[in-house]
Amino acid sequence: MTRGSASKKVAKAAAAGRTKKVRGEVPIGFYSLLTVVVIAGVAVVWYSRYESQNPKVTPTVQPAVGTTWNAAIGFDVCGKSLPNLPAQSATSNLGLYTTGNGVITIAPKTAAQAGNAATLGAFVAGYKGLSITATGFSYPGKGSYGSTTTCGGKPAVYGVYSWSSLLATSPTKIVDPTNHKFSNDELLTIAVLPKGTKPTKPASEVALINQAATNTTTTTAAGSATTLAPTTSTTKASTSTTKASSKNSSAG
Repeated sequence: MTRGSASKKVAKAAAAGRTKKVRGEVPIGFYSLLTVVVIAGVAVVWYSRYESQNPKVTPTVQPAVGTTWNAAIGFDVCGKSLPNLPAQSATSNLGLYTTGNGVITIAPKTAAQAGNAATLGAFVAGYKGLSITATGFSYPGKGSYGSTTTCGGKPAVYGVYSWSSLLATSPTKIVDPTNHKFSNDELLTIAVLPKGTKPTKPASEVALINQAATNTTTTTAAGSATTLAPTTSTTKASTSTTKASSKNSSAG
């Protein structure tokens, strides 16, 4: 065997070895990418299924259309309460109105009157001659009062004060009356008082308490009627069964 033939055989054997080695290597990169794609696909399918079975529910901002809230309102000038605002004559289209007892009814009829739109400013806008701002107020037929008003020649302080509920014991001064959103059973006092004088709840608090009691009684009565109906039917059925049993016994 010549040296040339031997060299060719060695080269051929080496080439064959390299080919077998390349064919025997596992393509790790390809399989890794394939695994990632599969996992991502499964995740997307799972998330889509979860979203379809658990749709996001946007909570309704109260008061919604069909809801009725109440709030008491009063006006105090130098320690003297002004009369309750007279009743509004046309309330069919109003979502916020008063019937003259010092209580504001908050009963949105449209989406534009509901939720965060149920504000003191919205009530004022629907009441002719009434104005309540951050610097003062105008009462129909009673004049205007504000930060420049004096009480007995002494400086006075103007403010719009809120008790968030009938159970609240101390008020919060409202910075922006126009955009103040009502809360149910809230009490409001719009006042010009001598410096250092604490505001008090409006006199219409009594009317608000009565209204709240009426609402509670009505709800309770409706609930009782619903609860008692099945009991009555069951009693009648039991009585009929007992009578039938008695007749059968007598016949025997």
